[in-house]
Amino acid sequence: MGYIKLNINILRFLYLFILIFTIVLVTPPHVFPPPNFMFLRFPTHLESMGSFLSVSWPITFEIYHLGLVVLTLIISINALGLTFLRIRPIAKISSFLGLFLITAIFLFFLFPFMKVNASTAIIYSIYFLFLLIVDLSTFLALIKK
Repeated sequence: MGYIKLNINILRFLYLFILIFTIVLVTPPHVFPPPNFMFLRFPTHLESMGSFLSVSWPITFEIYHLGLVVLTLIISINALGLTFLRIRPIAKISSFLGLFLITAIFLFFLFPFMKVNASTAIIYSIYFLFLLIVDLSTFLALIKK
């Protein structure tokens, strides 16, 4: 029991770190005009990627936005599920679904996007690998609880 409580406290800290790191990662490209921080501007490179799986880049861009919203919901529910007992059943489902979504995003950055812009792909694939590890840890902690 004490081991699981320690894991949950560490996971809470990791979710706080994710929030702060996401703000640090996303803010500069939105505050400073191009060509500053081009290595962090994923949507710009998405446009240069062209069609992906026979889907034009504007639709891919909309899928990207939808994925961000869903990912934000999953991470928020996971973080809340570690704190509030009532949300834990929903957080178990959320973290389970997050495993598939985050894995797909990680593989996208690791393989197809690597051909478009390697530095951006490496930064975001490492970020999503970290998210995947935290999500998997959350899922395991919630199941053991």
